[in-house]
Amino acid sequence: MQDDRELLERMHAEIDGANAPDDSARLRDELLSNPAARATFEELRRLDDLLRGVESARPPDDLAARIEREVRRAAPAWRGVREAGRARLVPARRVRLGYAWALAAGIVLGVALHVVVADRETGGGASDVAATMGGAVVPEIAATIAPSEVD
Repeated sequence: MQDDRELLERMHAEIDGANAPDDSARLRDELLSNPAARATFEELRRLDDLLRGVESARPPDDLAARIEREVRRAAPAWRGVREAGRARLVPARRVRLGYAWALAAGIVLGVALHVVVADRETGGGASDVAATMGGAVVPEIAATIAPSEVD
């Protein structure tokens, strides 16, 4: 697989005119003996020719003004906040709530992963997981664990 990557890099360098003479010679040998590589090289060369034929485009002169106008139009939904000495834009309340949900989901995911990993590590059940969590187990939950499950 690494050889394919190196071959492809040599192909690109050859098309760009950046290959050293010995790399060009190795590429020519490979292309003579490998029909699939030869087809790939020809396809890359055609693509390069097509791309070189495309005219470069300039952005419209009023692009910056249009972007600024759209930002100002959307500004009522945003408010400026100073953070660490520089202003940044954040949505008023939705971001805070979104971060709270993300944090809660992360905590739930972390606990679930802890349970799965602890169960695999110990080969045990809920009592082993409860034991690994120490005093963090809520007494109501600990009471639901049958004494027969505790080692």
